[in-house]
Amino acid sequence: MLISPVTIAPLSIDTLLPFAAAHPDWAEAAPYWILLQDAGRSRVLVAHDPGPVGMVEIVTAGAVPLLRHLEVLAAHQGRGIGTQLLAAAEAAIAAEAELAAAGAIRLQVAADNLSAAALYERCGYVDTGRRTAAEGEQQLILEKPSAHPAVP
Repeated sequence: MLISPVTIAPLSIDTLLPFAAAHPDWAEAAPYWILLQDAGRSRVLVAHDPGPVGMVEIVTAGAVPLLRHLEVLAAHQGRGIGTQLLAAAEAAIAAEAELAAAGAIRLQVAADNLSAAALYERCGYVDTGRRTAAEGEQQLILEKPSAHPAVP
């Protein structure tokens, strides 16, 4: 895999328009993600090369941080951007004591998305179960210990 370094930064009002223009699904969800960030319930990290090429949402509202919507635009896949986004999300979680105290990071992926599941497993995530999403899709639940869990 060719690793092509990208810049990763939080989604903000200043970067909202180029982010929304990069992908139709992002355009639909971007205002919602900004509201969730403002409410302290999640944050979105965006990979830029130089425009937006990928993103991941860190949901901070639950007992265990949850990574959702990790996505790299098709034209930019296979360059290590997903791995870089995972590392940036993990670093953001480790840097915030309250999130790191959970001791683990969780994510869910469609059971038939074998390439994404393989990426997560290569990055240290372990299959901990299954769930059925509201729309009936089967999902794998994967977890990884936080890099710096709080000491009791």
